[in-house]
Amino acid sequence: MPAVLRALKGRTARVCLTQELNQHVLQNRAVLDDQQFDYIVRMMNCTLQDCSHMDEHGIAAALLPLVTAFCRKLGAGVTQFAYSCVQEHMVWTNMQFWEAMFYGDVQNHIKALYMEDRGQQKDSDQQEGSANKREISALELAAEQNRLWPTLNKELQMERVQKEESTVFSQAIHYANRMSYLLLPLDTSKNRLLRSSGLGDVESVSNSYVTNSIAGSMAESYDTESGFEDAESSDVANSVVRFINRFVDKVCNESGVTNEHLKALHTMIPDIVQMHIETLDAVHRESKRLPPIQKPKLLSPTLLPGEELVMDGMRVHLILDGREEATGHMGGPPLLPAEGAIFLTTYRLIFKGTPSDALVGEQIVTRSFPIASLTKEKRISVTLPMDQFVQEGLQLRSCTFQ
Repeated sequence: MPAVLRALKGRTARVCLTQELNQHVLQNRAVLDDQQFDYIVRMMNCTLQDCSHMDEHGIAAALLPLVTAFCRKLGAGVTQFAYSCVQEHMVWTNMQFWEAMFYGDVQNHIKALYMEDRGQQKDSDQQEGSANKREISALELAAEQNRLWPTLNKELQMERVQKEESTVFSQAIHYANRMSYLLLPLDTSKNRLLRSSGLGDVESVSNSYVTNSIAGSMAESYDTESGFEDAESSDVANSVVRFINRFVDKVCNESGVTNEHLKALHTMIPDIVQMHIETLDAVHRESKRLPPIQKPKLLSPTLLPGEELVMDGMRVHLILDGREEATGHMGGPPLLPAEGAIFLTTYRLIFKGTPSDALVGEQIVTRSFPIASLTKEKRISVTLPMDQFVQEGLQLRSCTFQ
């Protein structure tokens, strides 16, 4: 697993992961056991960690349908999906990301709609040969439809307008659900995602692109109707409702959706968010009953005569310090990075643990130096392949012989 997480630092490996995960999704669902679910979530988080909020390489876009497909059963009628474990990424709070995803899916659905009609019209022209089997692009299809538009009768024109608007409307509902999945934290009482990402401040941004005031009125009415809810939970829900309302306003106004459909969407969004919160409450309750992940047993250090422990062991990772003796590059097993504990005694600072590499996990790594030889301590930024959420470290320098 550490080798896989290290490999996911490369863009090619991240793309390969999304392709491989897609092959394991059957009928929009992939049910895993607890260990498989933990591994998949770790790989998804590691993949998303190196993606910017703009998602230039399309990694988050490729993972978006996958986080709603991979899941595990927590109990009778309770299923936890991967999206509840991959919310700590800024890309999900970027409005431009959701717009790009929405317009891409709408384009694909409308293209399929016209290609189906186009295929039915050309069923009688099968004798033209196989030279013109190149797939037509969306731009070419749009140009062709614009050219044919004046030749269509009013009934056919209205039918196509209604089909296109229904496509946009259904995708808006679909994306309202997707956004609620990734913006509502598993424990809504903590309000952690909104405070860390600034999503809660989104309503303070000038809303120059919204040409309709329906979103604001709907959000205000939702605020007043939720007086009996928990204050912080309501704060999370209201912030997410406002964010989704602004998204729906923008994409629907740009797509020419009628006011009737827009009002229907703003009526549905608070219900969608509230239903999802109720679902998350059950998932959060059941997830607390899962057995804790077994951590490696701490190894006790061997003390010198008269030496006593001042502090019990604190779990840490010992990472590479620039020297290549313990990395395996100069021969021998790769002992670092290692997972274990640091101990403080009356004489020394001691680390004792085992290598993170599973192939040499039976080895024991011990490092120590006298406290009096400590010359410098410094906070550093690190990215550990064995645990992608550890981002800060402490560098301790000593003046001793090796």
